[in-house]
Amino acid sequence: MTAGKTAALAALSLCLLAAGCGFFRSFGGTSGERAQPAQITVTVYRPGQIGDLLYPEKYTVNRKPGASPASAAIDVLIGEKPREESHVNIFPPGVRLIALRVKGGLAEADFNKEILKSNVGGSLYEMLLVSSIVNTLTEFSEINSVQLLVEGQKIDTIGGHTDILDPLKRNESLIGKP
Repeated sequence: MTAGKTAALAALSLCLLAAGCGFFRSFGGTSGERAQPAQITVTVYRPGQIGDLLYPEKYTVNRKPGASPASAAIDVLIGEKPREESHVNIFPPGVRLIALRVKGGLAEADFNKEILKSNVGGSLYEMLLVSSIVNTLTEFSEINSVQLLVEGQKIDTIGGHTDILDPLKRNESLIGKP
């Protein structure tokens, strides 16, 4: 084989290799990138109608591109109708998660100011609202505690009863058996 034929064969091989890598990458193959699942299953915690405990509910949802599973869980918690008739969604219309940042086991969940309108039921209601967020987020292994923010700011309390100035841990004592 001549030097020209060897060079042409080498160039052709490189082109085929590059084309092959591009082909597999488009199907989520060997590029090293992990495709995010289109659907995920999340567990959220909602109070029962009696309102003294939180109960787990599982949802399978379509994951928005770029959204973390934890933010998808909060979107379900505040925006979806409860699966069980005996459970309630205690978030008022208009509450939305602005951002969710997770670093070193701490999740910063930043809500819009509409969350401040959610305290219509006193101290127990507020504790259940806060704990529903914290227990939902701590379902994820990378989250150990949750700092609640409103419009990017730490606040003392949502409705005057439950201290949220510091990060909060999961509260197992509020979780009822399904």
